[in-house]
Amino acid sequence: MSYNIDTWKTKQMIGLRIPIEALQYSEDMKKRGWKKECTINMDDNPITVSIPMADGGVVEGILLFDTKEVEVSKISLWGEGSGTEYHELLLPALKKSTGKLIAVLIWEGGDSISQLDVFNGNVEESDYEL
Repeated sequence: MSYNIDTWKTKQMIGLRIPIEALQYSEDMKKRGWKKECTINMDDNPITVSIPMADGGVVEGILLFDTKEVEVSKISLWGEGSGTEYHELLLPALKKSTGKLIAVLIWEGGDSISQLDVFNGNVEESDYEL
């Protein structure tokens, strides 16, 4: 059983872009039964994408065809399975990102609180003190 995120709070996000292929499950995750449905709205101009994360949460943004990236407008991750997706999908994807993200995560009812700092693929996690 994974240790899950109860609350995700994005504190700052500036120009965050993530390669679309980095937000897809690995073959190992697929073999273990992980599935997701990505929504691409071709009627929007610009074209938008919505990628569900675990039991709760989402990565939303504009699909940039020229670079095959998502220009992220919203990001969150919480609920059942969020611990696994955080470590096996989101952190590796953020290591391929550009831009800046600062988020605070509350794990399992407040057992621990951490801060996630991302800047141009450099990912740092630290304890967060209230």
